[in-house]
Amino acid sequence: MFKRFLKATLEVQLAITCSVLCLLSGLILTFLASFSSFYLQKESRDFLGQALADQLSKQIIESIETGDLIDLVGSLQSFISDSSATVALVYDIEENILASAGKFADGSPQYTAPILIGRDLAGSVVIEINSSRKDLLQLRFIVSLMGLAIFFSIVIFFASKKLSLFITRRLRYAVEQLEINEKNHLKENNVLVELEKQIENLPIN
Repeated sequence: MFKRFLKATLEVQLAITCSVLCLLSGLILTFLASFSSFYLQKESRDFLGQALADQLSKQIIESIETGDLIDLVGSLQSFISDSSATVALVYDIEENILASAGKFADGSPQYTAPILIGRDLAGSVVIEINSSRKDLLQLRFIVSLMGLAIFFSIVIFFASKKLSLFITRRLRYAVEQLEINEKNHLKENNVLVELEKQIENLPIN
């Protein structure tokens, strides 16, 4: 592969070099953007999850005080239907489950908040947020950035190849001015290599 690159014309060498540099730059920017997006998304999700857990712990205090488990289960089901939480559980002070709603999913983040009646701890709530949709959107975002990086590298390849023709034309003109008429002289495909040979073949006074 590298030998083919060395034997290619100067226009192609310049175009490949520029496009590869553009692709590397695009991939580095994609990595930085995806890392930043992941961090911001995690921070936002953690803030939302903890806020929902705190909200639920305050919302069910009355049901905990009265011991109405039916009302407690209804509150949990209403909570997960009206929020982004997919699972809600209530534990008593001895870590026994009092009520639950929803089903656990593997890999989803969980958030916990204490249930306080006055200053006394009465138990805790645990909620789970399904982040699969946001993860899919983030993956699409990364793939789209990689696609843009590849697209721009292809555009840069053809643009730089077109622009490099102006350079190679002047070099070829210089080669023609230095060219010594020799029999069986094989011209090189790369104009720089040809120019070097012509300079080496110049007569030395």
